[in-house]
Amino acid sequence: MHERRRGAFDPLPSKQVRRMMRHDHQSRHEAQARQGFQIFDGGIRLHGPFYRATMRQNPQMREHYLDGLRGWAALCVVFCHVGPYFFNLGPRFAGLVPFVTDGTFAVYVFFVLSGYVLSIDFFKARKRRIVVDLALRRYPRLTLPILVSVLAAALLGWGGLMFNLRVAELMGNDAMRVLYAAPPSFAQSVQFSLWGVYLSPGALNYNPVLWTMYYEMLGSLILFAFLVTAGRSSALTLAGHATFICVAWNAKSPIVAIAMGAVIANATQFQWHARLMAMRGVSIVAGLLLLLALLCAAMRQDIGDSRLLALCSTGVVYAVLLAPCLRSALSSSLSRSLGELSFPLYLVHVPLMCSLMSYGYVRAVDSGFASPWVFGAIAAAGVALSLLAAIAFRPVEQLAIAAGRSLSRALMGAAAALRTSRG
Repeated sequence: MHERRRGAFDPLPSKQVRRMMRHDHQSRHEAQARQGFQIFDGGIRLHGPFYRATMRQNPQMREHYLDGLRGWAALCVVFCHVGPYFFNLGPRFAGLVPFVTDGTFAVYVFFVLSGYVLSIDFFKARKRRIVVDLALRRYPRLTLPILVSVLAAALLGWGGLMFNLRVAELMGNDAMRVLYAAPPSFAQSVQFSLWGVYLSPGALNYNPVLWTMYYEMLGSLILFAFLVTAGRSSALTLAGHATFICVAWNAKSPIVAIAMGAVIANATQFQWHARLMAMRGVSIVAGLLLLLALLCAAMRQDIGDSRLLALCSTGVVYAVLLAPCLRSALSSSLSRSLGELSFPLYLVHVPLMCSLMSYGYVRAVDSGFASPWVFGAIAAAGVALSLLAAIAFRPVEQLAIAAGRSLSRALMGAAAALRTSRG
């Protein structure tokens, strides 16, 4: 005999009864998963262990461990610049401690993370609107912090507060002579920040670390074009991945790392990735992958080998995605705090190194206190000052993020209103 369907005016079950009903439904659902029943989840049928593996990650939650990885990578870039600068170690400094002192490798991790973050939401939902939203945000998100950092460095140069040329003379290091050798004018600084930074990787007189922005913006635009073209088509997606990687690979461009980041983002949506995450020994697999990536990067012959660096940085990012222990460590409060400061820290540390830190170096030499211990203390103080400056710079980045969202919301709203009026 069928149960009577509850009418519109029947009393609702009590809170305790509703809680018991939800618990019973959840228990039956989990029992099916354990027994291997197929569970329909977002259009993909996953068996029990694979269902549990995917349910450990809420797709609506921000992947904070990737922010943590970005933060530690930014700190590694600082270490890479400070070490050779104060101890005249040159390129060989990169191999002393793999990744920790290898700034070029850390930058490629940035590129892979960019490709992943800019495409993961699209691959989850397959909606072109997501890509358009990110594309509209991209320019203000990058440009406003760049403009402030370039003007701040120019202000130091105009005030005669850049001492890196004096340090270059004391060390006999020609590489330092090219930094801020010719302070730009205000108009040149603004022009470079608004569009010049995206047209050429040369930025030695403005902020040397901004060489990456040329590849960052170009790679982002290519990625957005690929995603919009692919849409929901699996064939176009596969062709887009292959074309993007092959062209960047043949050009020996750092953009290949952005292309590989997008491949990782797409791969996380397949069942084989869920199976891999559900394996008992997944942490061992991830650890071996991480170790292999670090060793290959450390032993490379060419410090700027874009192909090898892209492969190694892809291995690092995917190892982090796989290993629960790595995700947990990179989700700590310290790692997340560094993640929030990653872009500000990346932007401010070289101007500080060429001004305050260089001034300390010159004073130590002129006062007769030139020793590795003194230089080490100055370097440590410089890293601490860079972190403090990044904290002070953080509101600029937050303003840029808000500006990007507002611009995207306004333009997409205007486009929607225009379509409605025409329809």
